[in-house]
Amino acid sequence: MFIRILVLEDDDTDWLMLEELFQDERLSAHCSFELARVASLAAARLRLQESEFHLLIVGYYLPDGSPPEFLNEALVRHPHLRVLLVSGDAQLVTRLEVGELLQVPRVSFYAKSDLQVESLQHELKNCTTHTRRSESGAEEKRKILLVDDDPEELQVLASHCDKIDEAQLEIDWAPNSRTALDKISNMQYDLILVDYRLTGEVGTDVIESLHHAGVTATIMLIAGSASFFGSREALRCLGHQRAGFISKKRMDDDRLRQALNLQTEA
Repeated sequence: MFIRILVLEDDDTDWLMLEELFQDERLSAHCSFELARVASLAAARLRLQESEFHLLIVGYYLPDGSPPEFLNEALVRHPHLRVLLVSGDAQLVTRLEVGELLQVPRVSFYAKSDLQVESLQHELKNCTTHTRRSESGAEEKRKILLVDDDPEELQVLASHCDKIDEAQLEIDWAPNSRTALDKISNMQYDLILVDYRLTGEVGTDVIESLHHAGVTATIMLIAGSASFFGSREALRCLGHQRAGFISKKRMDDDRLRQALNLQTEA
C-alpha cells in the first residue's frame, strides 16, 4: 500500500524532526509512503487540488494564519483525507476551534513532544485500512460495542445505526469496564463507544484499560454534556489521541459512519 503524505510546516527544525521520524524502518515495514512539504496554507490548498494525499500533517502556527478553516474545508472536499494536527502547545486542545476539529474522527492531535514513531505508525495504519476499504467497496458486517450504564442509550444507538445502509451492523452492550473487558476477550469489535460518566467509573479510565488489554478497534469517548471536554482527564485522553470524541447530543448516522471508517485492524 502506497501512502502519500503532505506536511504543512514552516519551521525547518520541526520539518527535519518529522523527516527523521519517517526514516525509521518500522514505518516502512508495512507500507511505502511519499513525503512532501509545503510551508503555507496557500501552498497546501494548491497541492491538495493538484494531487490526492492520504495524510495531511499540519503545524498549527503558520505565517499566513491558523489552520481550522482550511482544515474544515479540506475534510469536506477530500473525504478520504486524514489530518494529524501537531503543536508545541499541548493545551491547544482547550481552544474551541481545535476541540471542534477533534470531533471529526479523521482528525488527530499530538503535542510535538509526544510525537513518536509509534504515533506515526498508528496514523499510517489508519490510512492503509481506510484506503483498502475504499478501494474494495465490499459490504461487510461491522461490530460496535457500547459501554454505557444506561440501557436506553442502546436503543438510541440502534436507531442511528439503522440509517447506515451501506454496512451490516451488530451492536453489543456493556454497562461497565469489567463486562467490556470480558466481551473483547471473546469478540473483535470495529468501534467501541465509551460513556464518560459511568456508575463508579470514569470513561477515560475504561479507555486506558481497553488499551492495556490490547484493543485495536477505534475507541470514541461519548458524553451528554459538552462541559466534560474541559476536564483534565478528558483533555489528557483526547490530547494524546487514545480516543476520539462524539457528543451524544450531536451523534447521528454520519458521525457513526465516520467513526466506523477509522477501524485500525488491517
